[in-house]
Amino acid sequence: RDSSAPPRPRRRAVTGRPRLPRGDSDLSALLQPFSLSYTGGGAEAGGAAATALLSSRTAFSLDSESGALTFSGSEWTDAERVVLLGAGEQPVAVAVVRVHEPLRVLEVPLLAVAKQSRGLGRGALLAALLVGLGRRLGLQTLVVPATEDSRGFWLKQGLRERPDHEQQKTALKRIDHLLFKYSDTTVMARPIAPAHGPCGASHFAEVGVALDRSGCSSKPLVLTPTQAAAKHNYVDINDRGNFWMRPGGVVDWCKPGYAPPELLPTEWKQVPYPKLEAFYGADGGSRGWGLRCKGAIRADSVVVEVVGRCFSEEEHAALEDKTYAVGFPDAIVDAKRAAGDPLHFIDPTTHGGMWRFVNDSQEAPNLCLCYHPKFEKPSPSNGGRGVLPTRAYLKAKHDIAPGVELTFNYGGSKEGRRSTYPRSW
Repeated sequence: RDSSAPPRPRRRAVTGRPRLPRGDSDLSALLQPFSLSYTGGGAEAGGAAATALLSSRTAFSLDSESGALTFSGSEWTDAERVVLLGAGEQPVAVAVVRVHEPLRVLEVPLLAVAKQSRGLGRGALLAALLVGLGRRLGLQTLVVPATEDSRGFWLKQGLRERPDHEQQKTALKRIDHLLFKYSDTTVMARPIAPAHGPCGASHFAEVGVALDRSGCSSKPLVLTPTQAAAKHNYVDINDRGNFWMRPGGVVDWCKPGYAPPELLPTEWKQVPYPKLEAFYGADGGSRGWGLRCKGAIRADSVVVEVVGRCFSEEEHAALEDKTYAVGFPDAIVDAKRAAGDPLHFIDPTTHGGMWRFVNDSQEAPNLCLCYHPKFEKPSPSNGGRGVLPTRAYLKAKHDIAPGVELTFNYGGSKEGRRSTYPRSW
């Protein structure tokens, strides 16, 4: 340490402080296809290799010192490590962090990247990982004491010296005397926005972006349902079904209230959900991600249900992003209007399932979009009430071999649906 650096104020040790989440399943699923993982804990986390990495003066935030390595001394009592691990469980990046829970601030006094991992985006990935873990804990601001050398790095991670948000300005004023600072550091901060959507929407959107931007050559080509939800930042609700968002943010799940006619018949053949996998390189790579099944699919099998948030016509019209929303054919929509049924669209943008990866095929789709219960216009046979579908699913048009991309015709005017369903890829 530079002897000319001014002494830092003594800090009171904090006991019973919340710790960053460890062993988060969503985060682990996101990292696993890249042969990456993470661990956290005290000064022992990551072992001697992580300690050596911190002491190698490759830290982005501050020069390391013995107290920061062993968490000895009252000023490091409330610190913890978060370690990004590569192949062979070797640390590729490590950070020392402190949680200031009353102010909802996550401080990162030290961040270091292994020499062989520089240029691969591992520092940015660890920074994104810390944002996600902080979000899990309900923290609102990420703060770092940046050196002149590290300032450019933290700028790329969205941190600023003069935050625009009043909440960050207030937090920085109240926490300034607690931060680990040297004479040549500048305090920088960025907001940790809450996760969007209800029911625990993915907290690790920045991690997915960092992985896509990294120089890693091992880009994942196949994702399980859990991995796909984590990477593409949505909550998988295949097992729970559709829901309405009621006033006050109350989530109203449809499945428990289904009447017997709305239940899918038990004798129908259904593809086991874990057998579905998202894969990158659909149609030779021109369409990015697609969907396939690890096993053979028999004709007329229900491959996957269309699940997501339910919207009325008015709510759907107000959406900025209508990329994924699936509607009903014109005849059904007209009948729903006449009956006052508000269910016109199902949208999986924030909550959905693997069906969102199914690409379009105008020429030879192997799936078809079906609705349940089967639509019936009002007639004497049904008491003049008609039968209005409340669910949608994709069914196999014929036998499909394992590993074949699954597609359906997104539709258009000739199919009687009000919209096509373009995908961002």
